[in-house]
Amino acid sequence: ALWTLQFLMLSAAVISLALVAFAIVVRKEHLEARFKLTAANEKLAKVSLQDPLTGAWNRRFLDEHFGEIVARHAARGEACALSVVDVDEFKELNDTYGHACGDRVLQRLVKALTQALGADEYVVRIGGDEFVLIMREEAAKPRLERALKRFGEREEGCSDLPAMPSVSIGMARVPTEARIPLMEAYLLADRSLYAAKAEGRGLVVESTLEGVA
Repeated sequence: ALWTLQFLMLSAAVISLALVAFAIVVRKEHLEARFKLTAANEKLAKVSLQDPLTGAWNRRFLDEHFGEIVARHAARGEACALSVVDVDEFKELNDTYGHACGDRVLQRLVKALTQALGADEYVVRIGGDEFVLIMREEAAKPRLERALKRFGEREEGCSDLPAMPSVSIGMARVPTEARIPLMEAYLLADRSLYAAKAEGRGLVVESTLEGVA
């Protein structure tokens, strides 16, 4: 009888341990599945906010995150600059040298612009050859001018292209306390962009809320 009781107790202990082990395995598999799903969702969300050709952020990202980006800069006491970037005579380049060459030009431009940016600064592709930059206002203009200089170096991927196209940039300098809406900042920068083109292209022209500088 004692042996039988000991056997039953041992069997119960083994069964309990087996159930615990099974529960741990099931829990582990459940957590792994959740982590994989979360990672997949995060990757999908990021892809939905990025331009597939250049890797820049897209218009949806700008619409959804502009306010919070500006707010983060303001919290650090930093004024923001929103710039509109446009490749000069890009349609003619595409028509003459082909869209594959045009695509490589855009990829090279995004690379050059990205190298000029720091933490919490962004390159956004609006469409075609138009981009928007969100960056700290401090030293923004010289950083962009250096980026254009790097971009101007010959592109190896376009053997028929005699020289890289010029790029015009209009920049709106927005004081920390201004907190103007995205569209107002965009229109201000766009006005500076047209001033850059009118002055000969390939320039960075900046403006404030008071006017073009």
